[in-house]
Amino acid sequence: MGIPLEDMILLLVRLGGGFIASFLGVWVWSRTRNPAWTLAVLGVLSLYVQVAWDALVLIGVAEADLWAWREIGLLRLGLTALPYLLFAAAFLVWLIRNRRY
Repeated sequence: MGIPLEDMILLLVRLGGGFIASFLGVWVWSRTRNPAWTLAVLGVLSLYVQVAWDALVLIGVAEADLWAWREIGLLRLGLTALPYLLFAAAFLVWLIRNRRY
């Protein structure tokens, strides 16, 4: 059947952009030990893991709903929620460390 061209192009753009953001994030991580930045970089890296997982599912190497609970893929749910939880934690840590009120 094959992968639709639009899906392939969007996936390649996400993989390319994610690679650049992850590379720069690791570079920032190596230059700072600020917990807020560390959490933000981990959020970017987890977004890239999510894109890589979607790529593996799209080309048929991995199964989308490997572990499911009530027809919800737990791995996909975790990979979707994790980056946003890490970003929220990064913002919270930054706010706590930079209180000026």
